[in-house]
Amino acid sequence: MYARCPVIAVNSGGPTESVLHGDTGFLQAPEPEEFADAMVKFLEQSKLSKTMGERGRRHVQEKFSFRTIYGKFRLCCTKMNDWSRKADCWRVSFENFCIFRLCCGDWRTFYKYVFPVKTRA
Repeated sequence: MYARCPVIAVNSGGPTESVLHGDTGFLQAPEPEEFADAMVKFLEQSKLSKTMGERGRRHVQEKFSFRTIYGKFRLCCTKMNDWSRKADCWRVSFENFCIFRLCCGDWRTFYKYVFPVKTRA
């Protein structure tokens, strides 16, 4: 889509997240006849390919640019960091869990360490 080419793809999996049916391309059933029908639309409507191609490029720039993906990733990391501060019980990393479990051997001791009982004042 970034190359200003409309897409004809199977209507399942990854393409359903990136291709906007009828706007940036066509999502079809996995049948040869369905793909042929979509190709015929481009042959019958000469401007359709160019229009969808331009929309596809705009869509990729808006949704999948480095800046957009980085912003989403950074927001995700911020949310996870905020969540981990609130969730006191997750202070033990997986590696520490494995080491502690091997050394301790007793599940009750492990749970007392990971899920400490807060005393009432």
